[in-house]
Amino acid sequence: MSIGTFELPQEIVGAILSGSWTFERAAGFLTAAVPDRPTAQAVLYSLEAMIRETGHWWAETPEQAALYGAGPVAAEQYVSVPVAESVLIGDLGFDMPLALHYRPGEPAPRLMYLPAGAPGWIEVAPTVRPLTDALR
Repeated sequence: MSIGTFELPQEIVGAILSGSWTFERAAGFLTAAVPDRPTAQAVLYSLEAMIRETGHWWAETPEQAALYGAGPVAAEQYVSVPVAESVLIGDLGFDMPLALHYRPGEPAPRLMYLPAGAPGWIEVAPTVRPLTDALR
């Protein structure tokens, strides 16, 4: 399964196909791994929602995307995630997306989170493995 030119990691595809790709199963890991508490609206997107939400994300103007951590980031604990290198896979609440960051030259995408109002993204895990392990 792919979104644009990005292949979803097999661990995510397997979780989607098995029905284990749910926020409820990932809640313990995500609550411990991110600095903000997920809201009642937290969700891991279905494949269709990943395609739709990522499409909206990719359509952002550079100015708008910069407001969501896609531009230069001056704060040390945050990183920039360029729109063209990312796929949105869930939301922990309003303006609190989870994304896969497909960095050029890296073998696998890293799992990223954008805190509401933050100047950039935070790495949740260097791969999706900790998230998908929590789904079992």
